[in-house]
Amino acid sequence: MKLGLVFALGVLGCASGGERSSCAVPVTAAVAEAFMQAAVEKRDAQPRTGIDIDHEASPLSLHGRCLVAVALSWDGRHEGAVVVADSARNVIFSDTTYRGAYNLHVTPRGRLVFQYVAGWGSGLWETRAVVLCPLDTDVWVLCLELTVDHILSIVGTGDPGLYEQHGELRTAGDTLIVVRRVVLSPYDHRWPAESSAAVTLRLPIP
Repeated sequence: MKLGLVFALGVLGCASGGERSSCAVPVTAAVAEAFMQAAVEKRDAQPRTGIDIDHEASPLSLHGRCLVAVALSWDGRHEGAVVVADSARNVIFSDTTYRGAYNLHVTPRGRLVFQYVAGWGSGLWETRAVVLCPLDTDVWVLCLELTVDHILSIVGTGDPGLYEQHGELRTAGDTLIVVRRVVLSPYDHRWPAESSAAVTLRLPIP
């Protein structure tokens, strides 16, 4: 399967309206799987089958072109990708760096905002927020990244110590909003656990 293969699985409509276009984006499970296969083939030069593919799609109007952005997660969030496709479902950009990609937003200026699983192991869980900015429809660069969730467990001879940062990511126009709260549970309960009030970060998106 070639990256530029046209997936004839429906039609993406695009109608102009003022300075922005309104794009209909019916990305079905079959289309999401085709996008996943194209992204993996670009990375591994061979097709593969994903298990439990989850996807989120959002219309993307960029300099007069009607596109679709898709966040993909499969194999129990151990794999993932971000994909941009055109109105004929040609995959024009994909990046499999972002494991378990989810919570996709497209800003008014065409930035892609999403979360992915950055750390996952014994005593560790971390998600990060990413903003990708376009240099062209098929060239996207990382222009912002920050930690949203971070849970770290320290195990020893006593009860484990635990650092928990829980976050919530959303956007408002071209502003990234992250609400975070931290709980600190000392190792072996050597002093009372500490919990911070929720802190809201508002960052202009580049």
